[in-house]
Amino acid sequence: MGKNNVRLSGRHGVNPTVVICFWCGQDNGEIALLGKLPGDVEAPRRMMLNYNPCNSCKELMSKGITMMEASDTPGNDVQPDFQGYYPTGRWLL
Repeated sequence: MGKNNVRLSGRHGVNPTVVICFWCGQDNGEIALLGKLPGDVEAPRRMMLNYNPCNSCKELMSKGITMMEASDTPGNDVQPDFQGYYPTGRWLL
């Protein structure tokens, strides 16, 4: 199996989820195909998968200097780090 292939779930197929923006919590227009997850569980209907801003947040962030709050400890057990830091989701322009 190549690195770009999705391993199908026997119970949930491609196991899709709607990707939400970490910064505003809105749908960002992407659908992720997660395939078989550990325990062959169903993917949540919506989930945050990365720190990429949606188009609306990107537009707001492009208007000036954006300051983002980050911590050196994760906010939960599954939060991915970003270059050794964990964004909190709070930001200002």
